[in-house]
Amino acid sequence: MKKLSLLCILTTGLLLGQGNKNTATALAEKALEKLIVEHKAVGAVGGVTQGNDMEWTASHGYMDFKNSKKANTTMLTRIASIAKPMTAIAVMQLYEKKLIQLDDPIQMYINELSNLETQGITIRQLLNHSSGIKAYASKKEFKDSKNYNSLTEAMHVFIDRSLHNTPGKSYHYSTYNYVVLGVLIERVSGERFEDYMKKYIWNKADMKHTGIEKYGKNYTNKTKLYLKNKNGNAKQVKKENNLSNRTPGGGFYSSLEDVLKFGQAVLNNTLIKPETLALMLQNNGLKKDGNPYGMGWFMYGSKPNPEEVFGHSGGQTGASSQLLIIPSQQKVIVVLCNTSDVWEHVIGTAAELNSIFKKE
Repeated sequence: MKKLSLLCILTTGLLLGQGNKNTATALAEKALEKLIVEHKAVGAVGGVTQGNDMEWTASHGYMDFKNSKKANTTMLTRIASIAKPMTAIAVMQLYEKKLIQLDDPIQMYINELSNLETQGITIRQLLNHSSGIKAYASKKEFKDSKNYNSLTEAMHVFIDRSLHNTPGKSYHYSTYNYVVLGVLIERVSGERFEDYMKKYIWNKADMKHTGIEKYGKNYTNKTKLYLKNKNGNAKQVKKENNLSNRTPGGGFYSSLEDVLKFGQAVLNNTLIKPETLALMLQNNGLKKDGNPYGMGWFMYGSKPNPEEVFGHSGGQTGASSQLLIIPSQQKVIVVLCNTSDVWEHVIGTAAELNSIFKKE
């Protein structure tokens, strides 16, 4: 995924008051439409909430171009790494219940992680990507079609590999950190990861259209997947990749409304306590370039308060996504797209929506 700072984007743009809602809606529609017209994405949806009010939602393009099915605001899409803050909050719920401590060595709970290199890894380091666990070893692994029947089985793909860095010494983004955290949730809670997420995250946030994508399963109203070819034009993915090797960090499907509800649940302290969220948003200084990373969250605000805007981006086969949360305005912004390799434009669209719907 390309690196792109939001610091300048989020502080520029047209400021619109509540009395200019029609103008704001028109500008928002145009911003979303640019993803299709200018950046050659196939389909996209976007939405903004403030407090408990839905300010705006819209869709553009197609969910199935071949069959002329237009994108709609209720369609299901892959949300890629927006799964990470959901899983991170699940871990922090266990922390609140005093079932784990953040600086506990992970092998206290997962005895398979007992080789000399992984012995020093803590739960905190897994959450903030400083464990040293490497990312996908190859493009083939990223596009894996093999099905893993459990998170433990998926974890065995990488647990015996050498580390990228000494645990806790530097930032190295890897979805595999969150596979380990998914196993942790299962071992500590005694529940299957999917069952735990449904009971304590999705149901609590009233997310009725979110789940773990099952390879080969047909879902009603789910978009097709698209990627860019060498000429920059989008084409449908011939064979969808299997997400079972990365479920807790990037294996969920959802809808625009559900991701907005997740953001609202974070703001309303429905899932975790305010002080727990504040702990997740602490900057440990390990990420030296781009936006800081806490525990499951990117922080996009300006210094000295980067946590004033936080969220997560995502990019994988057939998906580019962005979630932004702005606590001072009780605002949530979501943009979901069914096309790979347009992440930088999706994040730009989300930032533009923040400027359009910014209160004076």
